[in-house]
Amino acid sequence: LTRWSDALPFLGVWHESLLATLPTGVLLILYVILADFLVYWTHRWLHSRWLWPQHAWHHAPTYVYFAAGLRGGPLHVVLTFLPYTIAALVVPIFYYDGAILVLLDINTLNQHYLHSNLRIPAARMHEKIL
Repeated sequence: LTRWSDALPFLGVWHESLLATLPTGVLLILYVILADFLVYWTHRWLHSRWLWPQHAWHHAPTYVYFAAGLRGGPLHVVLTFLPYTIAALVVPIFYYDGAILVLLDINTLNQHYLHSNLRIPAARMHEKIL
């Protein structure tokens, strides 16, 4: 990602001027908001009639278990990770060692939870937060 961002001059200006002045915590929050927004619309797109055949297998299990969230074909996987890549290009958290890995770990754990049969107290509150 750093090579891509360096190759696109407008991103370099964006990163150096505005984003370089923001604290790391603000960058992480901006990244999460942008990534979540893009993930939402990508998932809606996967439910469209054009991409549903790629996404249907993800919804096919008759028994939901923790690995059900990992089901997807190659195009599904690319489209699922594309929002995180775009968000990382716009909000350069990849400059901070491990930040994007921590966020992706949180997302992976959340996906495993959402696609499991676990029932936890205050589940609605946890879902809204995550």
